[in-house]
Amino acid sequence: MQRGNALKKIRLSRFMTQEEIYLKSRRKISSSRLSKIERGVVIPNKQDKRTLCRIFKMSEAELFPKD
Repeated sequence: MQRGNALKKIRLSRFMTQEEIYLKSRRKISSSRLSKIERGVVIPNKQDKRTLCRIFKMSEAELFPKD
């Protein structure tokens, strides 16, 4: 499974929209950037990863496992 798909599954399992992630990220990760990350078009940078880990209350190893 692609990393982005895993991120999308986690987001959907928590019934969160991309817009909610945008707001919870304090407007650091736009909906369009999150969409690109979820589709594997863009690789999240360190700040994106930290922000997403904070939002989902997961460690980086849990949220972005190494293949």
